[in-house]
Amino acid sequence: MKRLLIILLSLSFFSGCALVDRDVELTYHPGKIIQSGHEGKIYIEKPQDVSNIPKNKKGLKIIGNVKNSAGMETADIVTASDIGDWIAYAYAEELAAAGYEVETILSMPESVPKGISFSFKNLVIDTDMGFMTLGGVAEVSFDVIIWGDDEKIATVRVEGKGQERSAVISNELYGVAARNALTDAVSNSLPRIIKILEED
Repeated sequence: MKRLLIILLSLSFFSGCALVDRDVELTYHPGKIIQSGHEGKIYIEKPQDVSNIPKNKKGLKIIGNVKNSAGMETADIVTASDIGDWIAYAYAEELAAAGYEVETILSMPESVPKGISFSFKNLVIDTDMGFMTLGGVAEVSFDVIIWGDDEKIATVRVEGKGQERSAVISNELYGVAARNALTDAVSNSLPRIIKILEED
């Protein structure tokens, strides 16, 4: 009986928390993925096209769904953050920490000794209902286009996954999941990107 009461209270609590849209701030914490000692200048062009992401009536980008204990979608996960800035900032911070001189730009100049640009694909955050905890689960995907000697020399498909668990639904829960997804994406792709840049 006691266990049943706990379950019922938990279901009621989780359902009540799932009725409000969650406004997520997209952040990134640099982790010094690559050891310092590199040198040279790298241009970073931020992604321009995120038009495939729908927006709500307030103009916020809809990047996922809040779900109740029954798995029904009850609200949206939204963000006012610039997704292109979010991705470009992460790579800029890690490349700068590795020793490169980084310049973030809106479009590639005519002369590009070394640079990277992005083609954004998707960002999705979902809700994973556990027995006593809730999970925010995020996936991000984009292509990194690598430039060398004034031309495109390679394209790397990048995907990252991340999650975070908590006793309650919150904006922070989904924000940390998104941050973990981007960290996963950058960590898995940056060594390969630098190798291509250095070999060119």
